Parts: sequence; structure tokens; C-alpha cells
Amino acid sequence: MPVLFLAAVLQSAALMFILEPMFARMVLPLLGGSPAVWNTALVFYQIALLLGYGYVHGATRRLTPRHQAFVQLGLLVAAFACLPIALRSVGPPPSSGQPLGWLLLVLGASVGLPFLAVATTGPLLQKWLATTSHRSAQDPYWLYAASNLGSFVGLLAYPLVIEPRWTLAQQSRVWSWGFAVLAALVVACALATRRFSTATSLKTVEISPASGEAAPSLGRRLRWVLAGAGSLVLAGAIAWIATFPISFQV
Repeated sequence: MPVLFLAAVLQSAALMFILEPMFARMVLPLLGGSPAVWNTALVFYQIALLLGYGYVHGATRRLTPRHQAFVQLGLLVAAFACLPIALRSVGPPPSSGQPLGWLLLVLGASVGLPFLAVATTGPLLQKWLATTSHRSAQDPYWLYAASNLGSFVGLLAYPLVIEPRWTLAQQSRVWSWGFAVLAALVVACALATRRFSTATSLKTVEISPASGEAAPSLGRRLRWVLAGAGSLVLAGAIAWIATFPISFQV
């Protein structure tokens, strides 16, 4: 069972980080590579990721693993309606002014559901594994490390292997096949979770703080907020790289 969960988490993380540059290649000919375009896409993906984590948090608190599986499979089926990945028409890009609103609409219509489906798989599978009686359920956070590994694989595979070898149409078709494999892996993980679930995990459990546990201090809350500073640094680095003047000497 750990191998099954590992494969699903690796697949979802790799698909997520392949999708981001692949769709950027589709939309760049229309808008160019200005910092505003890159940072708007970055903001969209960060918001979608946050919404996905919020969905997983709410679902695992309010629903039984069986109902969680039905909801997640419903999300995967809905995401198939957006495949293969392509630019969905929301009207022509604005000829003047800021195209940021148009870009957000295109991102939402074209990759919103597929991105949300792959982004929620990793944390949801960690929770499923933790509810089972399997010996690896005591510490499911190794799946988080597997997710980071899958992210690096996707980020490195796209510029080094995928983009030089395949056209955008071929990339989109291969990504769709990979998404179908992910859906099959999620179904298998749901069945394995059902098989190895304990009696108490089949019920909805309302999580409450342990008795006597102090509330998080203000300093800890501030550190949680500062954890998002990496996204700000990334946005600034993108703006600097995209506007950095480069001179060529002949």
C-alpha cells in the first residue's frame, strides 16, 4: 500500500509542476513574457493551491473517508471536462490596458479544475493513509517528501525533456494520459484505504485541541504568516529577471 500511495503522490506533484510551464507556453504568444503576466499566473496558482488545501482541510474534518473518496473522484471526473489542456475562449485579449483580468479568466477556465484536482491529491492521500491500520500510518509525512520530489521531477523534466521533444498539442495529450493514470491511482488508494481502515476512522471525527494544550502564541502565528514570504521573494525575482537589461557584445 505505501508504494501505491507513493506513486499517486509523485504523479500528482509532477503533473502539477508540468502543467504550470506548459500552459504558460500556450498563453505567452498572446501576452508576451512581461513580469505582470508571470506574476499574475503565479498568484493564480498560489490561490488555487490555497483553496485546494482549504478543501482538503474541510473535507477531512467533516466527511468520512468514504465520502471524501466520492467527492475527490467527482472532482477528478469534472476535471476531465477540461482535457486536453488548451486555451479556453473567454473573448480576445484586450488590445490596450492591463490584460490581468483576462488572464485570470483564461487560467480559471482552462486549467482551474485540473490544477485543483492534482493539487489536492497529495494532502488528501496523507490523511487517508493516516486513517488506516497500516504500520506506515503512524507517520504519513514521508508522503510530503515524496510530493517535493515529484515537484522537482516535473520542474526539471519540462525544460530538459518535454518541451524540446514534443509540440504543445503532444504535451497536452501526454498530460491527459498522465491525469488518467492519476485518477486510477486515486481509485486504488481509496479502495486500499477502505480495506485497511479502522472502525473509528469510518466515522466523522471532529478534531479538537488536546486538553491542556496552549493556543499558538503570537510569535508562532507571525512565523506562520512569514512562511509566505517565499512567494513574495519569488514574485520579485521574476520581475527582476524579466526586466534585467542584457547587453551582447559582438
